[in-house]
Amino acid sequence: MTITYRKTKDGEWVAYGPASEIKPDTQITVTRRDGKTKTEFVTSIGRPFAVNGQRMVYGHLAIETPNFAPTVCLAGCTSGCNACLGEIPPIPTGTSKRQARMCDECGTRQATVDAVDLSGIPGRVCSRCKCDEGTLSFA
Repeated sequence: MTITYRKTKDGEWVAYGPASEIKPDTQITVTRRDGKTKTEFVTSIGRPFAVNGQRMVYGHLAIETPNFAPTVCLAGCTSGCNACLGEIPPIPTGTSKRQARMCDECGTRQATVDAVDLSGIPGRVCSRCKCDEGTLSFA
């Protein structure tokens, strides 16, 4: 059986397939809907469950981190905020999105840094939201 992507209730993309093929701390090949394949690193697996008599699992995937700093702000910011140019440290390779901190502005799980919104409320934001630091609202 092929390993495919599934989206959990929390919005996290995971690998779905037989428990015999998806193991923690291993690389797997995942097939997309369009038939293309991609190699992913499994950081952990969920509790096995049965589907038509076969043990299946969700494999939590490592977050991709580029090996270089981008030269242009990923959010299209033109104010020179440097949020995407290394101010926010990348999540270490092998860390799953489930283990990453959640951005208080947009709710995504990725690398975050401390920030303050317009009302002075402290929070944590991702690089995309860091570009909008003058308009943040955590409340």
